[in-house]
Amino acid sequence: MELSDLNLFIDQSRHIECDEDLRDLMSSFTREIGFDHFSLYRFDSVDPAEPIRITDYPSGWVEQVIKNRYYVDDPVYVASRRALVGFRRDQLCDYLELTTRHNKIIADAVKSGLGDWFAVPAHLAQESSGLATFIVRAGRPLPLEQLPMAQLAGTFGYEAARRLRRHNGPNAPRGPVPLTPRQVDCLLLIARGKTDWEIGTILGLAEDTVGKYIEDARRRYDVSRRSQLIVRAVFDGHFSLQEALG
Repeated sequence: MELSDLNLFIDQSRHIECDEDLRDLMSSFTREIGFDHFSLYRFDSVDPAEPIRITDYPSGWVEQVIKNRYYVDDPVYVASRRALVGFRRDQLCDYLELTTRHNKIIADAVKSGLGDWFAVPAHLAQESSGLATFIVRAGRPLPLEQLPMAQLAGTFGYEAARRLRRHNGPNAPRGPVPLTPRQVDCLLLIARGKTDWEIGTILGLAEDTVGKYIEDARRRYDVSRRSQLIVRAVFDGHFSLQEALG
């Protein structure tokens, strides 16, 4: 997989209009990076009318999850609320102590043909935490070399899902959030790891002026962290992921 493939994925996800189309897009990309299934999920939403449950898991496993209410205390989802970056199954105990029910959920998933996985948390200001999970069939090894790609695909796939869920709501985005050319310049350099002082030196701006540009952009997107700001700016097409990585 190349960054150009991920850029195409981001561009396609930007124009998704329904859950089914996003499921098909995510399913295809999931297989291209060496996994068998994916899930985009948010259970305890601040707004109960806006849950996110988009997955191509085997239907038998989905039925078990619903019947036994596994989604209430799914160990992967519980752990994701305590993690800031993606984590593997063998790192699960770094985030929580497994209970008897947790172990039963994991065992039942394996019986349903699901094996190792990689989970990508999504923490957004004023929203409940979400989760993107990529999983392989039982018995298959995790494609470790593709985990960075899965981290990015999970982040942008979840962003597509949350925007899709709000598409018809009162706070629905009406096209890309507008940014000034100088704000775009600043965000692009943030994505490349530059400090405010370095950005000011490169652009010929005072350091506090750079900070004001960035703070205004954060207010426009209503995000608390700069990493979220970069994700939103890339998703809106202000610059590509390739440009962000230099």
